[in-house]
Amino acid sequence: MLKIELVRSIISYIKEEYPEKSIDYTMTTNATLITDDILSFASESGINLVISLDGPKDIHDMNRRYAVNDSGTYYDVMNNVKRIIDWNNSGKTSISFSINMVIDPQYPISKVKELYLDYPELFDVSVRATIVDTLFSLKEPEYSKEYIADNTYESFLALLDHLEIVSGLSILPFVKSALLESFSKIQRTKKDRRFTLPDSLAPSGPCIAGCARLFVDVNGVMFPCERVSETSEVMKIGTIYDGFDIKKCSAIINYCQISEETCKECWAFVRCGLCARAVDDGDKFSKDFLIPHCKQTKQYVESLLQLELLLEEVRLYRQEGIIT
Repeated sequence: MLKIELVRSIISYIKEEYPEKSIDYTMTTNATLITDDILSFASESGINLVISLDGPKDIHDMNRRYAVNDSGTYYDVMNNVKRIIDWNNSGKTSISFSINMVIDPQYPISKVKELYLDYPELFDVSVRATIVDTLFSLKEPEYSKEYIADNTYESFLALLDHLEIVSGLSILPFVKSALLESFSKIQRTKKDRRFTLPDSLAPSGPCIAGCARLFVDVNGVMFPCERVSETSEVMKIGTIYDGFDIKKCSAIINYCQISEETCKECWAFVRCGLCARAVDDGDKFSKDFLIPHCKQTKQYVESLLQLELLLEEVRLYRQEGIIT
């Protein structure tokens, strides 16, 4: 938003040059520079605002601080979130917005609940929560016992609520969203359940590089998406001046060839969702980087299978009148 006039000119250019196309605009923001004028612009242009908010004040302000005086941004962010909510409640043209919450698992989820106690209106706001991404960092996140216990309990409450076994529960929105995402994955795999492997198959059904979420940096270099390393040679799939490097795109799609024999013997192969960025060492795709992620992938797939069995048991118990 420091360059909001540039954003205005870009959207104006797109509308003039491509009037036949339906374009979705999204801006990820720390929400410190939001004004009524910007909200009016976002509303008129159909911009979806994604606001970074990491929890209550003591957690959010640890990393979200002003460079000029090192003070936390929490109160400014929350005032602007409330500004958007008030805007939408005023009857004006609504503004689409959501919250992106980066959770540090060394703190219990009950700490995050403090945010909802202070601002109960957030229960009606879409929140996407992710654990701190450490793929390119120097250390792994620390999962406290309190976080693991809280997460298990909150997920259990969300399950009871979804299955309508217990009503009136206060469920954290991002926990509920995570559960619904798991249900969605179960439904998708049911439709495409395989009992034999086809002649050719790639784990995760990797995205076609540059097709789904093409990312372009300020120098015009193109990457598969915004989550890969911009210093990685294998992820540079071309430029806006020269077009796509088809060989590099193909290498990303077929990265699993580095562990072909291992993958063929893996029981979780058809449900593997490992992204190519997990095996990127900066210059090439490395098998040494892949193996550590396999355990996490199998644990996740196993949890989906357990959830699927639980849903089937609940269905049978209801059919037999054991539970209502």
